[in-house]
Parts: sequence; structure tokens; C-alpha cells
Amino acid sequence: MAGSSGNEFWKVELSRSGEPTAFLNGRALHSRFNPRKEALRAAESVSPGAAIVVLGGLGLGYVAEALLEKHRNIRLIIAEADPALPSLAAEARKLDVRATVEETRRRRAVNARTLERFGPLWVRNLAANVPAMLRGIALAPWENAFDGIPALILAGGPSLDDLLPHLEALHSRFLLIAVDTAAGALFHRGVLPDIIAAVDPQYWNTRHLDVCERYGAGSENILILAESATHPAVFRRLPGRPWLTRTRFPLGSLLEDAAGIEGELRAGGSVATAAWDLARFLGCSHLIAGGLDLGFPGRKTHYSGSLARMRPLMYSCRTAPAEDAFFHALHDAPSRKEASARGGTVMTDARMDIYAAWFGESAGKIPEKQPALLGGAGRAVPGMAVMEVEQLRAFPECRRKIEPLLAEIRNTPPAPERAPGLLQALSSIHRALQDLEQNATRAAKLAQQANEHMHQTGRPPQELIRRLDRIDKDILSGDGRDVVSFLIQPIILEIQSSSGQNSENPLETSLRLYRQIAESAAYHARYLGRAARNLVQ
Repeated sequence: MAGSSGNEFWKVELSRSGEPTAFLNGRALHSRFNPRKEALRAAESVSPGAAIVVLGGLGLGYVAEALLEKHRNIRLIIAEADPALPSLAAEARKLDVRATVEETRRRRAVNARTLERFGPLWVRNLAANVPAMLRGIALAPWENAFDGIPALILAGGPSLDDLLPHLEALHSRFLLIAVDTAAGALFHRGVLPDIIAAVDPQYWNTRHLDVCERYGAGSENILILAESATHPAVFRRLPGRPWLTRTRFPLGSLLEDAAGIEGELRAGGSVATAAWDLARFLGCSHLIAGGLDLGFPGRKTHYSGSLARMRPLMYSCRTAPAEDAFFHALHDAPSRKEASARGGTVMTDARMDIYAAWFGESAGKIPEKQPALLGGAGRAVPGMAVMEVEQLRAFPECRRKIEPLLAEIRNTPPAPERAPGLLQALSSIHRALQDLEQNATRAAKLAQQANEHMHQTGRPPQELIRRLDRIDKDILSGDGRDVVSFLIQPIILEIQSSSGQNSENPLETSLRLYRQIAESAAYHARYLGRAARNLVQ
């Protein structure tokens, strides 16, 4: 492939890895061997705390993709001198640039809404989970440890019912990773999963694990895939060791550094995506998902006997029958038909779209793992084949390979010697939050005075504005600037979303901003201060 960009010579050819690489005026823009791997190394060199990254040139987009994948919360600015190059890059890599940009914007919007919704919950969970971090096991040392071993990831969709009678036979042939919603079904069958994925921060997700809490011998050997912001009730219901992936919650990552928690999954905002990506991270030879319906086959949301199916029945009454709850579960978001994996159609909705896109993207990156959906009753996902139970039963037994690896992971020594470093990190963040609260409170008073001055005189109060500028510099240059950026983001988004609904002047907006920053800083300081005191005790 060759082309020209203006008067500059442009050539594209395949690298040794099979992916295209480009040359501009005879100079390689990417590795001739493996451009994607080279881009990932470049992305890893960027500081985790970076808020904005400026990329000098687009090339074929490998570095931009790697940056957005590795650092989900950064603002990426691409400075490209040649306006023709994006089209040439898109042609070379068969990319839809507009669709890629729109997908990135959509994901950022979802991340921002998630941060706004769960930020207070995350900090409460984080404060309660400090002891679990000290006895937790880091993921990083176990990357590719299960090479050659197939993984069966079990989610809680309706099609899980068809798989349950075969679990005992499949247990000897696969590493079993159960999503929290599906774990109870395995316990009822007397088959213990090797790993339970429980990364959700919400209390009601932990109730899916009630049956696990009542189970007897053996459950202490189940590894718990979690993160520092997982709801703490998970660790009360499951006696096994926490196997911790790094969180994208900024305060959590600061404490994880101190606790020595390394290794991050590329999860897509759900427990099922975390379970799937764990299997990829571990190097499993095959990735097969059961109960991952991404829709409502048979107009059901979950498998029979699940909490989602039983709770409406338990609380059903004449004025609030269970049928109402089932109806709302299916129709609260506009439903539609999509192609099912085995042919025909299946009911789904927009809530499932982002996860279907995530699984399709993940499967496209790992064709060598032969990603597949079990049974095919659910929604079709590009890049994922359909397998039947009989095909899974034909896999050779490998439990003798699995058990020693799991035992080695479980027997990883805890690290109580990291407690002083963790306490120091907590204390440092607590001080930064207290400083932020004090600065924001001072700034709010000045902004109020400046606003009153404007109303009374019609002239901007230059001295007050200069003092506000100095406080802003103190806030943004202090030791807690990572904390500041985390706290400010949802507040700014809320102010931006309401800015078109009123005509408040900039000083009124600043007053709202400073007050909300002060309130948020005080809230976070209260919980993290409590965590530090508990760690000392």
C-alpha cells in the first residue's frame, strides 16, 4: 500500500506482527516488528496521575489507542500538522475515525456519570476495605500463569439454567470464574467456582452472595476478584483471599500504590467484563462465557433461583405483585430485538449496548483465545463464536494443573509490613483534603464578597479576583492535586450541565464550585480519617 500526503511521500506496509506500519519520507512512524506492542510501552511511560497528554502526531493511531486504553480518564490532544493524515491512517487500518471518536466520547460520558453517581460510595467502601488491602493478593505476578488452561466464565443470564446440570463435568476441564450474580447457582449445585468476581461497589450486588456465606467447607479456598472500592460486605460473605485488581478510582489507586497492589484489568464497567478480562490476563487458552446473554432470552433477566428472580416473589403482594417488578426490569429502558448468537432474534435494550460493544472489541483483540458464547441463546457478539455443552465436555481434564496454581496464589504471604506505608498514604491524603477544604472555604467567602461587590458597584473587584487566583494556584499546585482533580471533575460536570438553564455570572458559578469542593473534601476527609484511625488500632 502506498500513497502521498501533499508533497510528502507516504507508504504503508505490513509489520512482522501482521499489522500495518507507516513511513513518512522514508522514516518509520511505528515499529517494523510490532507497532501495537511499541505503542503500549509508550503509553505505560505516562504517569498514572496525568490529566492531559499532548501527542505530537497521529501516525496510524496506535499510540493514541494505547493511551486511551491505559489511561481511561486522561484528556488526549493530538497535534497533527498534516490534515490529510487522519484519512490516510483510517484507510490503512480500516478505521471509521468518526465512529471511533463518537465511541470514545460515549465512554467518557459513561465514566463521568459513573464517577458522579458512585464517588461517595467508593470512598466509604475504600475506607472500610483498608484491612482487606493488607491481606489481599496482587494480580501482576500471575499474568499468563494459566497458559494452556481453558477458562469458563459464568454470568447470571437466563441461559445459565441450561449449563447448570453439566457443571460437575466441566469443573474438571476448565478454570471456573463465576460472576457474583451467578455464584449462588454453583453453590446450590455443590460445585465451587475457583474464582468469584465481585468488583461491584453496591450493597445489593453483595446479596447475590448470601448463599455462599452459608456454605460450609471449601469456600475459604475460593479467590475473590475484587478491588479496593468493592463493597466491604463481599469480604464478610466470602472467607477467601481477596485477589485485587487496581481500581480506576483515583483515591484508591494512591492507597494501592502504598499497599503494593499491582496489576490492572481492562474491565468495561461490569462484573462480567472484569471476569472475562481476568481470564485473558491469566493467559487462558480459551475464553468461553456461559450465561452471558446481554439480553433477555425468554423474556427473563436472570437464571431461575437468582436473587433478581426471587426477590420480587418474596415481596409480592396484592398492590405490588411480582409481575410489576419483572415488567420494569424488562422495560425501564426502551427494548428492541437484536440478532441472537444462534440465529433469530432476542430482546435487549440500550443498557446492554455498551457491554456488547466491549465484548466485541475484546474478542477482536484475542482471536487466538477462540472467544465463544455458550449455547447462543443471548445476543450475538462480533468475534465470538457459539459453542455447545457437548463441545466443552470434549475438552481434556486439566484440574491437576489448575489446583497447584490456585494453591500457590492462595498461599501468597500477606504483607502486614506495608501497614506503615499505607497509614502514611492515608494521612497524606487526609491532610491534602483538609487543606483543600480550608482553601475552598476561603475562596467561597472571597467569591461571595466579589459577587456582592459586582452587584453593588457594577465593577469587577480586581483585588478579590487576584486573591482568588492565588488560592486557585495553591489548590492546583499542592501535594493533593490528584485528589483535587478527582473531586472537581463531577462538580464541574454538574455545573456545566446546568449552565444553560440559568444566567448566573462567573462569580456565582465560582461560588457554587468552591462550596461544593469544600463539602466534597470534608466528606472524603471524614471517611479517610476514620480509616487511618482504624488502621492504627
